[in-house]
Amino acid sequence: MRIIATAFLTLLFSACSGGDSSAVGTFTPDVDAMAKMAVEESKGTVKIEQAKEMMAAMKMELVTKADHTYSVSMTMPMGMGSSKSEGTWKLEGDKLHFTETTSDGKKKDKPETKTATYAGGVITMEEGGRKITMKKK
Repeated sequence: MRIIATAFLTLLFSACSGGDSSAVGTFTPDVDAMAKMAVEESKGTVKIEQAKEMMAAMKMELVTKADHTYSVSMTMPMGMGSSKSEGTWKLEGDKLHFTETTSDGKKKDKPETKTATYAGGVITMEEGGRKITMKKK
């Protein structure tokens, strides 16, 4: 599960200025899609119900604002840690670019940009073969 959370954060830590108002809002993970991925990655050792419970216990939220800034926060269950990153975002067609400028309150020396796909209120990111889907609230 920590791998999925790490991939999620890695993919979200990014952006540029510009964008589109349709991408403004609050996004949370698609628990069903992420649970299915966890079951597949575990090769069946994790059952879908267990995976959904674990995903639901992780608190993740991405907020994209009209001024083209974003924040993403994550809290892992059972005191496993938390993190928050901030930066800027830019929507170009169906590509949503995130540039992380701050991580856990510390300004990054070299901002890092990652790109996701955005369509119909859904952000889809891939990292290391893992697909993470977030839905607009």
